[in-house]
Amino acid sequence: MLRMTRCTIALLSFLLFIAPASPLVSQTTPQEAITAQQILTRWRHAIHARSAASSKAAVVMSSSNEDGVPGNIEEWMTESEYRRSIKRNFDESELVVTQQSALRRDWNGWIRDIKGQELRRLRTAIFESEVIVFGPPQVMSSAEVSQTEDRKFYLLRFTPPGGSPITWYIDRKTWLPSKSVRPGEDSEITTTYEDWRVAGAILTPYRGLVSETEKPDYRWERTNLQFRNSVQKEVFAAPKPGPSDVHLEPNAPPIPFTLESNHIVVKLSLNSREPIGFILDTGADQNVINQARLRDFGLKTYAETTTTGGGSSAEYGYAQGATFILPGLELRNQHVAVLEQTGLERALGIPLGGILGYDFISRFVVEIDYKKKLITLHDPKTWAYSGNGAVVPVTFDMGIPFVDGVISVAKRDIPAYLVLDFGAQETMTLTSPFVKANDLLKLAQTNASVNRPVGLENQFFAQNNVRGRVDQLTLGRLKAHSIPVNLSMNVKGAYASTTFAGTVGETIFSRYHVFLDYARNRVIFEPTAEATTPFLERQTYGLTVLASGVDLHTYTVVSVRPGSPAEKDGFKKGDIVLGIDKKPATQFTLGELRECLARVGDHHELRITRGGKELAIPIEVRLVSIERN
Repeated sequence: MLRMTRCTIALLSFLLFIAPASPLVSQTTPQEAITAQQILTRWRHAIHARSAASSKAAVVMSSSNEDGVPGNIEEWMTESEYRRSIKRNFDESELVVTQQSALRRDWNGWIRDIKGQELRRLRTAIFESEVIVFGPPQVMSSAEVSQTEDRKFYLLRFTPPGGSPITWYIDRKTWLPSKSVRPGEDSEITTTYEDWRVAGAILTPYRGLVSETEKPDYRWERTNLQFRNSVQKEVFAAPKPGPSDVHLEPNAPPIPFTLESNHIVVKLSLNSREPIGFILDTGADQNVINQARLRDFGLKTYAETTTTGGGSSAEYGYAQGATFILPGLELRNQHVAVLEQTGLERALGIPLGGILGYDFISRFVVEIDYKKKLITLHDPKTWAYSGNGAVVPVTFDMGIPFVDGVISVAKRDIPAYLVLDFGAQETMTLTSPFVKANDLLKLAQTNASVNRPVGLENQFFAQNNVRGRVDQLTLGRLKAHSIPVNLSMNVKGAYASTTFAGTVGETIFSRYHVFLDYARNRVIFEPTAEATTPFLERQTYGLTVLASGVDLHTYTVVSVRPGSPAEKDGFKKGDIVLGIDKKPATQFTLGELRECLARVGDHHELRITRGGKELAIPIEVRLVSIERN
């Protein structure tokens, strides 16, 4: 799973928020007891809030260098409505939030509804902005009060209506907020307020420093602030979409795909270049270009920032002018993210142009036929579903589909907020906080050995898991039984997030005929003959092999599982596979090599090089379980 935040990307395997903590805090003693109301009164007095009490609206102009891109921000706000327009050197976006709706126009001119956890985070961010502009509202008198250990700051922890908890640090000397801490997608966002000046008779910070875990800091600076008694309704009208960026012919043919280590890969042309593979990934909120192939597509980056993947963070940038071309289809002139994906190429053993995420999938109803290995793209305006498949409602968070499900284990039914991640190869991977909170190492674990991505430890998708099995997964009417799962041991990255339970992946999805219907906030699963087939025990010959070289046909053994058939047959870390039987390595793919080493009873001769010497190792394929100790 790859998760990017644009204004933010998880792949393979993404996203949300954790309640802000208050480090080094203590409760006030009886002698020092102070109420939230008393703090608010002194705060409002310190900023002369009464001078702005009659103002019903504000217009705030700011500059920002978020993502390393200079830009200007215009905010209109009232007690119940909010509008923000961002114009940067290379892209722009708009957001309008009222009591009835929340709509975002993104960098490609696409309009998206904002709901669920994303909306709660957004309403908290808006509340933060309004408090800084107008002063703290009376409703905050119900805030929890504590103080930092050094007793320099009072802490007010408050959950705004429809939002998530936010914590304010109030300086005990000035009674001004020093900083605020609110939820991010996988972390927390801290804004430190500086350079307090009078604007419209109210004292307000003109500069802010924004810090988020595993992401670069950025600054904003006020350029103008005006208070108004009224605002025309048109200001908060729904944003208008940009020109259509997609052309889909009615008779566009189905798109063939391959499954590479259980990832859907389609070949397409980018900017009329030679077709190359792209991974279809619902766990990516944007389309992503492989940094190593950027020049091949005639693109260049215009920013550098950081994203969070399934296991860790990674640097990424942005580019513009990407046109995706398939027979009968063009997705034109797109802004895209840029991420180094050579580690992914090594793991899959194929050249990759990038990832197709929300900005591609959202334009169509995507029909996936795993049996025929074909994808058919439908126009959501004219397509209608008439089957009786299991319809699973989804809620999008930054373009990633989430679903409320239930995991059953040891006669317990555990509610689970899950990502439907078509970029994840496994059945399910459950986050480390969810595993700990529900004692799943005791209830579901089947093998205590920690599986690590040898040779790819520093990749954004890297994960550390132990194996387990759950009795049932329920997603609406879709039910799967006795499922082998990964129990994450990650301490950072998306799989260490407290805000979702985990991901559901391709090993489950490929048992169905699937429709990704983003326009109607649903995914439809039609069962095939495989849907009720028991999940096989996961087994291995014992070799971990990665591809390298310009043509990705150099196959290096990076790990040999202790006690495995591969170890007993004499393989060692560092061996390079030159060929199998009479085929040289240039004539088969990494996927084909893995398939040969997965068919029990097959006999092969592997030719390797070790320390400059060529060796021939005859083998009979035997497999050992990776599920059981």
